[in-house]
Amino acid sequence: TETFLPKNEISRKKIESVESVLKSGERVKGLVISSDPVKRKIELSVKKYDISQEKKLLEKYSSGNNNPKLGDMLEEM
Repeated sequence: TETFLPKNEISRKKIESVESVLKSGERVKGLVISSDPVKRKIELSVKKYDISQEKKLLEKYSSGNNNPKLGDMLEEM
């Protein structure tokens, strides 16, 4: 299976080159944004993974009456 990480899905920030952010063979966490079982290809997004993790964190601290502190939230990031 071939895994592809498009340049525009690496970061929310504009990057000049992939090599400035990632090393060849480096492992990253990402969300699958498309797959083709016939061609055996998977496309990932690190950017969307990061956004999803931030949303989970915000949901955790915004639900209930636990009065979240910024330091608590930043520790988990």
